[in-house]
Amino acid sequence: MHKIIDQRIDQYRQDIASAEESRNTATKSSAGDKHETGRALVQIELNNLEKQLSSNLALKNSLSQVPDSENRETIAFGSLIKTDQGLFFISVSLGKIMVGSETCYALSPAAPLGNALLGQKKGDTVRFREKAYLIEEIR
Repeated sequence: MHKIIDQRIDQYRQDIASAEESRNTATKSSAGDKHETGRALVQIELNNLEKQLSSNLALKNSLSQVPDSENRETIAFGSLIKTDQGLFFISVSLGKIMVGSETCYALSPAAPLGNALLGQKKGDTVRFREKAYLIEEIR
């Protein structure tokens, strides 16, 4: 998971550098208003990229706070849960990721399903959006 976030961070940094270069090297043409509009659009894109970078840096920080894997009685932050509906990792919201050859869903504890799973035990069934999740294992 760290690798996924690090790749995103690297990509945002590259995109920011490219946008900054584009903004800084634009030369004023005879169509001044058109030039200024183009620079403004590049600045808006740059601001969006910087927000995404900041968000991913915060995700990386949150992920670094996940406790080491240990068998647990109940689901908590840092739990890897095997259910009859798939694998779920309660940590940061990354969505669908591949863990080896298996699909895993990285959920924030604040996400609706993540929140529903918190505090549950092996053998419990969690009902969420008309679907039942039987908890088979907690790591």
